[in-house]
Amino acid sequence: MLRNLLDLIFPRVCPGCETALVRGEGAVCTQCLLTMQETGFHQQEQDNELYYRMAGKTPLAGASALYYFDKQSRFKKVIQALKYKNQPEVGQFLGEMYGTRLKGALIRAQVKAIVPVPLHPSRLRERGYNQSAEIAKGLHRTTGIAVVEGALVRRDKTTTQTRKGQHARFDNVRDVFQVKRPLSGNLLLIDDVVTTGATLESCIRTLYAQNEPPKSVRVAALGMARHE
Repeated sequence: MLRNLLDLIFPRVCPGCETALVRGEGAVCTQCLLTMQETGFHQQEQDNELYYRMAGKTPLAGASALYYFDKQSRFKKVIQALKYKNQPEVGQFLGEMYGTRLKGALIRAQVKAIVPVPLHPSRLRERGYNQSAEIAKGLHRTTGIAVVEGALVRRDKTTTQTRKGQHARFDNVRDVFQVKRPLSGNLLLIDDVVTTGATLESCIRTLYAQNEPPKSVRVAALGMARHE
């Protein structure tokens, strides 16, 4: 009854289309979920566009992204709500969905921990949460794999990657991460949206630079921007 009353007074709205969510829907409405184009990368984590975009630059056990990220898509609006409009529940909801697709592969790969790409402390204070960590929480609910925060940290604050070219993106995130606590075993690195892969590659290099590097690192993101 309380939930119904709150929905009447403060109706939940889908971030993709701004229509009211109906009972039984999660943080994104069914119609938007149907229009957001899935990549299917989880079915071939070593044979897809994201893997080839990153493979050969760093050791990579596999790569996946749930949706294509297009400039005019509803998925872009959903991601903007997650990152800039104080809606962490969007990341958790989509993380749970993603987990249903990744669970089998992660179990077979004996993934030990989910590691979200960290935010700089100042940006974390501004936003109030790390969007990648919210996605990781949703993945944990579905897969049962532990989320490890605070072991991989961002020590330098970088400028936004949004309008940078490929080489500028790599320069912007070079050597900005640090391992504060050892991370071993098979790891899953989580990000929100991948464009060039520069941020993830910098994280992977940092993880493998430990005295005792992880056994393997695979990456997963909610979205992947298409090459223009």
